[in-house]
This record gives sequence, C-alpha cells and structure tokens, in this order.
Amino acid sequence: MAALEKIRSKAVFLTVIIGVALLAFILGDFLTSGRTFFGDGNTIAKVGDEKIDAIVFQRRYEKMSAQLQERGQSVDGAVIQNQVLNQMMSEILLDQEIEALGIYVTDEELTAAMTGKNARPQIMQFARQMGAETPDQLHDMLFNPAKYGIPEEQVLKAREAWIDMEKDMERSMKYEKLQTLITGTLQANDLDRKELWEENATINTINYVKQDYATLNDKDYEPTDAEIKKVYDEEQRPQIVIYGKRGHAEVLGLVGQTQGEATVIECVEEAARLDFSRSIALFSQTTKSLEGFRQVVDYITAHIQPPASFRYFDTICRQVANRLPNICAFAARHDVVIFVCGLKSSNGRVLYEACRRVNPRSHLVDNPQALRREWFEQAESVGICGATSTPKWLMESCREAIAGM
Repeated sequence: MAALEKIRSKAVFLTVIIGVALLAFILGDFLTSGRTFFGDGNTIAKVGDEKIDAIVFQRRYEKMSAQLQERGQSVDGAVIQNQVLNQMMSEILLDQEIEALGIYVTDEELTAAMTGKNARPQIMQFARQMGAETPDQLHDMLFNPAKYGIPEEQVLKAREAWIDMEKDMERSMKYEKLQTLITGTLQANDLDRKELWEENATINTINYVKQDYATLNDKDYEPTDAEIKKVYDEEQRPQIVIYGKRGHAEVLGLVGQTQGEATVIECVEEAARLDFSRSIALFSQTTKSLEGFRQVVDYITAHIQPPASFRYFDTICRQVANRLPNICAFAARHDVVIFVCGLKSSNGRVLYEACRRVNPRSHLVDNPQALRREWFEQAESVGICGATSTPKWLMESCREAIAGM
C-alpha cells in the first residue's frame, strides 16, 4: 500500500515525461552548436540534480547512428541527438521513481533472464548468432575463452556487447515491475466497462469472393517498383549460412565477420529452418565432413524458391577430406582401431567418427593411460592412427602400452 500511495502522490510525473520531448527540442540548437546550458562544457543537460555527461551522450549518439546505418536507414544527426537526449532524460526520471519506490532486480532474476532455461528471446537470438547452443554456453565462452581454445582478443567485442545487454536487461526488468505496479492501481468502474463493451460489440458483415491464384493472369498484376527493389535488395544481401559446430573457434570467428547475422547449422536436418524464399550463401567450417556438406548443398538446392538464388563455397580442408577413404579402409582391416588425437581436435573428431561408422570397435584416446584392456579381448589385429597434427611418438607410445597388456 505504501508503494501505491507514492505512485498516486506523484501524478505530475507523467506530465514531466510528456514535457521531456519539448525540452529536447529546445536543447537541439545547443547540441549542434557545441554549447551547453551549464557552462562546464561537459554537461549536456540536467534532470533535477543529475547531469547528463557529454561523453556518455556522444557514445549513445554514435551507437544509435551506427545501428541505423547498419539497417540501411537514413541518418539525420539533429533528429538522432534529440532522440538520444529524450531517451536519456526519460531513463533518469524513471530510474528516480524506481529508486524511490524501492523496485530492484535480484541477481537470481537477472541470471535467469540472461542465461536461464527460459532466457529472454533477444538473448537466445544473440547466442544463436554467435554460434552457441545456449546463452549459458555463450556466457562461458566469452568470459572463459581459454577453456574453449579461443584467443582473448577474439571475444572482446562480443563480451562488451554482452555486458551492455545485461545492463539494458536489468533496466528493462525494473520498468516492467514499475508498469505492473502502476497497472494494478488502475481500476475501471462500471461505466467504463459498459462503454468498452459497447465499443467492441459492433457486428460487421463481410462479403468476399475467392479465386484461385493459379487462374490469375500475370500481365494483369505487374510488380511495383517497391516490390522489385525488395527482391533486388535480398539478392544483394543473402542469408549467410555456416555449416559447422556451434561454439567452435573457427565458427565463432566466421559469425563475427558477419556482425552476428550468420545462421549456424550442424547437420542437414537443421537446414529445414532456413528461409528458402530468400537467397542463400553457404560456407563451411574447414574441418567438417565433405559428405555432410554435400548433403546440405543438395537439400538447399532442392528447396530454394525462385527467384531466390543459392550459392555455396566449398571451404572444407582437403587434407582431412582426402584421408577419409583411406582411413575407412584402414578401420575395416582391423578388429580394433585406436584413434589418437586431442579430445578437442575438430579434424580428429571427423576422422574418428569415420572410423567408428566402419568399425564400431574404434576408440578415441589422447594418451596411453586412456587405453582399456577390455577393448582388445578376442582381437587378432589392432590398428593405430591419428589426426593430422598427432605426433608419431604419441601413437608409438600407445602401441607400446597395448603390447604390454
């Protein structure tokens, strides 16, 4: 009840918010001319006792300008300055009310919104764009890159974006709580309810004629310039699809090169979620299976919808792909196969899986201590092989360990 009383006692608050736009307009000339109302040269405006710093304002202005340019929207500096100032002043006013009402977001609530099983949609989308399976996995990659073999400098921009999203999420959740609180204080009386019902009780009768699309003459429905431009723009900027493993350092780098717009698929089944009415450009992680890549190419080729086009770029490393036939034949010749490589080696994983498909008694190890005696029961021949980068001495150490069992 105390919180509700505070809200009712601040009826002028809404009037203040409405006045922000007028104040922003007045300040526009000062922003474009480099002057301020407050003399110190570092303050753009004041809301009560709180100042809006010129440097912070400039960063927000540049960020909004860059976002609009990326979307292909026209950028008017004066308009954007007013929008940014309006937004910052509104935030200060709302933050002051939120603090006065004692509204806050707990660490548990923020964690659930950012990395929980039901993380907010924008966080889920960001994780997929960066090639991670879940927001929790992306958070771990960004703040523990060495764990995934990712250089620190490769995640700096993405980490900064995550921190910004976390701040925005906390503020958004506070606003949601304030809105819920305010909404709960507004009650409609009987007259309001009756009027609302009458306004929405109108009955309309609609007559329509159905005609099959196939019976229409194309010449009678010439496309407009806007429709032609839309198709042209889509052709110029197709969907970027990367066939690879989410979270892999190479895939993260590729996604980063597209400013997070690329879609990552790990198998041909995931290709079904692509938009086949838009043009598609397909790339591949260098260590993925050549056969799997061809399956994806065939699937997209069969489903692309003209006038959309499909182009693919075979970027798979042939050093791995060319070894597949020989290593499959090698696996078939032996009762047991020991594949030696680092557990995080991508090309090693591809070659090992090829062995296992041919010979189910194939085992992956990264050192002789990982070998198990029971693997070799009733085996007359054992084959030892490794990844491209596996040192010969390591495979020989495994051979000696097996001989001593």
